[in-house]
Amino acid sequence: MPSHRLGRRAGLYFAAFGALSSLLFVVGIYFAVAESAHLAREEYFLYGLGAAALLLTWLIAQSGIWLARRAVAPVIDLAARIAASEPGQPTKVLALDDIGELAQVLERYLERIRGCAERERAFASDVSHELRTPLAVIRGAVEVLEDDAGLNESQRNRLARIDRASYDMTELTSALLRMSREESGLTTPPDNCSIASVVRESVEKYRSLDGAIAIAIDLNIVDAPLLPVEKGLATVVVDNLIGNAILHAQSSQVHVCLERSRLVISDTGKGIDKADLERIFQRHYRGPDSQGSGIGLSLVKRVCDLHGWDIVIDSTPGLGTAAQLFFGKRPVT
Repeated sequence: MPSHRLGRRAGLYFAAFGALSSLLFVVGIYFAVAESAHLAREEYFLYGLGAAALLLTWLIAQSGIWLARRAVAPVIDLAARIAASEPGQPTKVLALDDIGELAQVLERYLERIRGCAERERAFASDVSHELRTPLAVIRGAVEVLEDDAGLNESQRNRLARIDRASYDMTELTSALLRMSREESGLTTPPDNCSIASVVRESVEKYRSLDGAIAIAIDLNIVDAPLLPVEKGLATVVVDNLIGNAILHAQSSQVHVCLERSRLVISDTGKGIDKADLERIFQRHYRGPDSQGSGIGLSLVKRVCDLHGWDIVIDSTPGLGTAAQLFFGKRPVT
């Protein structure tokens, strides 16, 4: 090596920054020279070059984040406006770019959902309204027949059952009509309803079926809560839960217990498989041995959701099923 290069050192340094899938190379060559001032200048230059490289990397990263946020901002804005929109209220249409096309597709889909929901509410409202007249005719005919002195005790009992059933149907149609209005936000909260009274009437209704069922109903009313719910809707929930327990009970008894915060209905029947248990609240879903239309429990869930109640059904195949109706959110255990 030539004497004039003795004591000199050369180095190559690089730094890799992978956040933006790019590499930044910093090359520095320094020499160990005798003059300390010249060496200090070179070191300061390298430090400055490294700092500039770091600053440039940070700026590139911030630019990438800003561009990404700007790209998805319309989607985030659309999601927020959809979540906050009221039924029937269209969302603002965005520009005709890729994000705007996505927004328009979502808007059309939401319009289809709104249309289906509106038709369902209109149907429930129409049916509830139109059933009032024939039910009034039935109740009027029952009143006329009850004045017939020639009826025996058995005939009068049957007339009383017809009158009771027509009354329940009248209450139900009024409740369904009110529910369709409540879901549209077009009504005021109902008066308080005695849940104990609803449970007693439901139990007596099933007990009076004159041998049509061979199941005894054990009723235990621990408390009598008063809740702001239409009586007809509370009757829909209680009737369906007790009726399902009676239908699927294989033993001779169904237990009904009313407490301040919940209603528990249990049986010792064959139980429900886990796969069926996950779908029992779906509209028109029917289990393997079901004889119904698959509407009862979906209607129960709908009423519960409307009033902020929780419905929980636990079942073990071969041991039975227990339905718990919490008048509010169920406690966390």
